[in-house]
Amino acid sequence: MQALPPTCDVARLEAELRLVPHVNREEAVQEAWLAHLSGRSPSRAVNTFARHERAACRSYSVKSPPKSTCVTISPYQPKTSSYRRVRIV
Repeated sequence: MQALPPTCDVARLEAELRLVPHVNREEAVQEAWLAHLSGRSPSRAVNTFARHERAACRSYSVKSPPKSTCVTISPYQPKTSSYRRVRIV
C-alpha cells in the first residue's frame, strides 16, 4: 500500500480507509493524495470515493444480466396486446 498523505487528521483518514474494500484501497489512497495536492480534505475524498464505489456495486447488482446470458423458461405465455378473451355461450 502506498504511503498516506501528510494530513492533520491521519486517524480520520485511516478510519475512512478501513471502510473501503481491500480491492479498492489503492485507488482510495490515490484519491486521498489527489485531494491533498489540490487542497481538499483527503478523508472526505476517500469517503466520497467509497460511497461512489458502493453505489456503483449496488446499481450493478440490481440490474439484470445481459440478455445474451439470461435465459428465462416459463410454462406460461405472457398476455400481449393481441390477446383476446373468448366468451363461450
